[in-house]
This record gives sequence, C-alpha cells and structure tokens, in this order.
Amino acid sequence: MTEIGLNLPEHPILWSGAIFDWYVELALEAEKATLDHVLISEHHALDQYIPDPLTWATALAVATKRIKVGTHVVCLPFGTHPLRLAGQAACVDVISKGRLVFEAGAGYQPEEVEMFGIPLKRRFSYVEESLQILTKAFAGEKVNFKGKWFTVKNFRLRPMPIQRPLLVYYAGWTVPGGIRAARFADGISIAPAGTLTFYKKVYDAYVEQCKKLGKTPHVRISRECWVAKDRETADKECGRDIFFPTYKFYWKGGGIFDLPSKFYPPPSNEEELTVDIMAEDRWIYGSYDEGIAMIERIIKEFKPEAIGLIPCTYEGPSLELIKDQIRRWTDKILPYVKEQWPAITTYA
Repeated sequence: MTEIGLNLPEHPILWSGAIFDWYVELALEAEKATLDHVLISEHHALDQYIPDPLTWATALAVATKRIKVGTHVVCLPFGTHPLRLAGQAACVDVISKGRLVFEAGAGYQPEEVEMFGIPLKRRFSYVEESLQILTKAFAGEKVNFKGKWFTVKNFRLRPMPIQRPLLVYYAGWTVPGGIRAARFADGISIAPAGTLTFYKKVYDAYVEQCKKLGKTPHVRISRECWVAKDRETADKECGRDIFFPTYKFYWKGGGIFDLPSKFYPPPSNEEELTVDIMAEDRWIYGSYDEGIAMIERIIKEFKPEAIGLIPCTYEGPSLELIKDQIRRWTDKILPYVKEQWPAITTYA
C-alpha cells in the first residue's frame, strides 16, 4: 500500500504570525482531499523554516481527524537529547491516536549544524547513536547504551507510543546514508533534492544492506510536485520563480550531488543552470500526464510505503494556489493512480 501525502518544508508565510492558521488550513485541505499525511520540516535561524516540527505536528493532530502528521525531517544534531526527543514523539503519537510519522535526518547546512556545537564532520556518529536509542525506545525495549555522545541506563519510554513500534525513518541522501538507514533506523526517507537515477543507487544500497541484516525495508520518498494542464503553465506558476530559486539554494549549500561536474563547486556556471536542468528526473512536474508517469515510475522503482508531494518552497506560492494544486492532484493524478494500484491510499 502506497500512501500519498503533503510535505510542507518552507514558505514565506513563516515570517508572520499567520503560520498557524495557514498550516491548519492546508492540513484540513489535504485531509478533505483524502491525502494520507502532512509533514513538516525543521531548520533553525533560517527565515523560511520552523524550529520545532513536533510542536506543529501536535497542533495539526488536534485540528484533524484521520490524516497522519509528522516530521520531514527532525534534525537529530540540533540540540535535542534523544531521550527527550523520544518522549516528545511518544506524546504526539498518543495525542494523535497513533498518527505520527517520524522521519529524522542529520542536517546539511554547515552553519546550522555547528550552531548547536556539533562539528559538521562528526555529526554522523551523533546521529547513529541517537537512532539506536530512539529505535529501541520506540520498540518498547529497556534502553541501555554507552557511546561517544550518550550514556543511557535502564531507560524505558513512558508514555509508550500507540504505534508499536513507532518506526524511525532516516533521511538518506547518499549511498552511505542508505546503508546508515538500514543499520541504525527502521526505514529510509529518500529526500527530494536528488534525481531519481541518483537515488536509485541509494535505494539499492539500502535494500541490499537490509537483506544482509535480515531486516524488512521500509521506504518513504518525497518529491517537489507541481502539475498543470501543460508544462508552460507549470513553469509560469511555479517552476521559474519558486522551485528553481529553492534548488539553487540547496545546490549552494551542498545539498545536491548529481548535477554535471561543470557545476561544481558552487557557484560555478550558475548562469547556465535552468529550470529544465533542475527539473529533469527530479521533480513531479509539468502536465498531468507527466506527473502520472513520474509517480508511476517512483512506485515501480522504489516500492515506497509513502510518497510525499511538496508544492511549496521558501519563495512561495500563495495559499490559494497551493490549495488549488492539491485539488489538481485529487482530480487529475490520484484517480489514475488509484485505478492502477487500488490500494494506493489508506482511504481508497
């Protein structure tokens, strides 16, 4: 069963006090459209992001009735002890009556990671220890752990999450990240930044490592998504002025690994980057038929439990245009997908 949901990573509305009403309205729109989840990202000291996705997930859980809520992603090196994070997540799962999705990552913007006192190059050992503690706690095990960063003695999580276990998905951006997800987490969350061709290598490494460890793969994947009657309309509404500037930001921050070598190191040949270069093999983008074909490919190649569609970035667009985009998914994309895969959403 593949779920399809809404991911809300960033938007200019975050600069104002209207953010709460805006998030709630979109969550309700997603639930009305029978989407399966609404997830929120974490960043700090960046104007377009919020710092505490679990707090917002709690608010959305109270405002909604059946849609899943959660994190895409909570960044583990950002100053929260894994035991405290486990308690927060368990409370959200209880409040939501078992609707929490917990995706976690390592962060990648150097200034953001280091502001919490974790050296960028050492963050992965911190993350690996955090993942081991979280997965044991969410599974109901008594946690005893001693590592470089954390020592835990006879800890048992209370309250326990309603989901038993509450799965931890690790955001793997690279082949080593895919292996890390298999070794230390319950599943992998494949990030939106890279092309599908690039991430297929990450996926394959993850699945192979799961086989070696005797673990069942659990895969979630997210993609920027904007569909319209044709590619020209998608370019005018979103691609040129919204998705493209965001991806240049990712690229400059080291978050995209798969552009041709002439674009590295950033900002080399910045003037040659185009929407077409960024969108190709990366976004669910363009006409309705193009969107359907991309989702079909994702399901066949990655066999995901969930696909997170991302219709907004830190450049916009407006609330009404995003709501219209969600309706386009419901009217133009999901009916076809449901016809091909009858169990495509939990509400089918």
